[in-house]
Amino acid sequence: MDVIIKSNSYLQNNIAYDEVRRKIMKTRIEFINDNILKIKIDRLFDVIWLSNIGTYLSRHFVKIMVDKMSKNLNDEGMLLISYLYKTVKTTKYQQDWNPIYNLEKTFNILQEYSPKLISFIGVDGISFHDNTIKNSILVYTKGKNS
Repeated sequence: MDVIIKSNSYLQNNIAYDEVRRKIMKTRIEFINDNILKIKIDRLFDVIWLSNIGTYLSRHFVKIMVDKMSKNLNDEGMLLISYLYKTVKTTKYQQDWNPIYNLEKTFNILQEYSPKLISFIGVDGISFHDNTIKNSILVYTKGKNS
């Protein structure tokens, strides 16, 4: 049987576990199941996670989505624009992939937001013990002067 080590850093010791547990207990999670491009949201959030919605939209609609959702962030709030599988900054775009995976064009259309691509070993990398298999998240963090 394979044992996966260090896959959940919060389980490494009781102090880390208790800290995460306290944070989770204070967190108010709200799921919104609606058309992201049409919904009217009248409040601000610290974090908005859009999962991989961006992989189903053209870059035009990704830009509209980011324009809209960024207005619902508190200062220093974070918008997870999209989860990107098996992708890092240097991944070469393939023509049959969804448009958001063309990172050069995606970063260009979102340049006013200065998004960041944060990469990490994905589930496939852990499962196959291959730290070269990485996923990424495309993130915008709202500055105080945005």
